[in-house]
This record gives sequence, C-alpha cells and structure tokens, in this order.
Amino acid sequence: HAGERHLAQYLRETGYRTALFGIQHLTDAAGAPALGYDEIYDRAPAAALGQAATDWLATQAGQTEPFYLEVGFFEPHRRWDFGDVEPDDQLGAELPAYLPPTPEARAWVGVLAREPERTNHGAMAARLRRLAVDLLANGERRVRQGQNEDALVRAYRLLELIGQARLFDYGLDSANLDPDHDAVVAVRREAERKKRKPFSEGPDGTLLASRFQVGRLLRHCGDPLAKPLLRFDDETLLKPTLRNNSVLVHGFAARAPDDPASLRRLFQDLGRLACDDCGEATAEVTDWLRVARSPAFDAT
Repeated sequence: HAGERHLAQYLRETGYRTALFGIQHLTDAAGAPALGYDEIYDRAPAAALGQAATDWLATQAGQTEPFYLEVGFFEPHRRWDFGDVEPDDQLGAELPAYLPPTPEARAWVGVLAREPERTNHGAMAARLRRLAVDLLANGERRVRQGQNEDALVRAYRLLELIGQARLFDYGLDSANLDPDHDAVVAVRREAERKKRKPFSEGPDGTLLASRFQVGRLLRHCGDPLAKPLLRFDDETLLKPTLRNNSVLVHGFAARAPDDPASLRRLFQDLGRLACDDCGEATAEVTDWLRVARSPAFDAT
C-alpha cells in the first residue's frame, strides 16, 4: 500500500545488510527483494533453515556493517506436518488455567482439540464447523469487551472456516487441492482468462486456495452458499487487505471501526451464515453455540 514500507527497507537504506530465511507472510520468495531484503533463503525444514541462518551469522562475525536477519519457520503453521514433523498428542487436551474445570468446558475443549486425518473430509468438515461456532462466540465476546481489532480478525477467520468446511463436503481440501477436480480446473481456466494467479503453491507443490478462491470453487460446485460467501468479499470490514494490514496480523495500525455497532451487525450476519451452512443441523449448531457462549469462557 502507498506510504507503507517494511522494516527491512528502512534498515537497508541506513546501511544494514538485510536477510530473510524462510517464510514471510507479506510475499513469497520472488517478491521478497521488494520488501528490502538483500539475501533470501527460501523455506526449508527447521533444522536446515536454522543451520543456514547460523552459517549466515558466522559470515557476519567481524564485519563492521550492521545487519538485520529475519527467520520464519513453517513448522508452527497448520497442518503441522512440514519437514516430516508429526503432531504430538500424547498428553491429550488440557484446560487452560483461566477456564473453570467444569464437565461442559472440558468436553467442549476436548472436542475442539481432536483433529481427524485431513483425508477424512467428512470428519474435517464437522470439526471446522465446531471451530467456526467457537470462533463466532469468541468474536462476540471480543465485541462486548471492546476488543474490536481482535473481533475483526476473528470474523475474517470465521468466514474462512465456513468456506473450508463446505469445500470438504465436496471432497476438496483448500490446503491440498486435487488439480484434476472439475471445479479446480474451471477456476484455473477462469483465472487464466482474466490474467490472474489461480492458486498459490505449498512448499511441496500442493495447490492452496485463498478465501476468495474457496468461494469460486464452491460456485463451480453449484454450492448454494457460494454467493453469500463471495458477497462478503465486498464487505468493507472483511476485505483481505484490511485484515492483512491489521496490527494483529502484518500491519502497524488498528483497522477495526471504533463503532461496535457495525461489528455486532457483522457477527449477526456471520451467525446466520453459520446456521445456513449447517442446514438441517441448525438445532445442533444452536446447542454448540449455547456451550460456546457459556459464561465459563468469558475470560477467553
């Protein structure tokens, strides 16, 4: 955005040697030089990336030129399986200290903590819907507490979860798309006609779909919620540039409105969308919301 510059740009202009090792959320490796990095080492497993960064630091020993080194590891990001790392669930789920150890709270946290195999698309869709309901209740609490920026970021993620759950219903994983699926082929062709990038690629070459691409995929699948989901693309509060430039994500300033009324309306709309998403299971969603909105979680 005009007037916004990365820290690396400022430092390089004052004589720093700047280097990026690994992931940088604002751009991929090809776009990193524009952010002010002199040297770039693309993402790699943590051990290799850490060793490369250590070796680079060794080259700076005795240099008079100051340096700025940024290291971003991919392993903490979902799906937590990058670089042959496997999730560790040996200890099970524990309640955070700020939650009372009630059976209801323990049961709900336990449900959210259990992640099925991603290839089990039905189970993944069900889990994402529970997460969406939990995030809806959490965002509502943020609005009541006056934490508008937190609420805005949660609203964006809530919309993503609903779309991703529906995509699983069609046998598609937004983080590992089947390149031969009819909807994927159609969206790719549409992107080529409009001269835009169809999908991002993961470190292993897998196809990844953004929130908007998920909406377009659902549209090609004939999903009835594709249009409502894409409508939120024009919702000022949920534009991706606004969310990405939030001080809670990659930016330097708050982007949420001071007036909580607009956020309350936004979460009301998202709540209706979550119920529409579950269709005949609306009664079950209502029960999930009753649990997720429990006063036991007010500290979260």
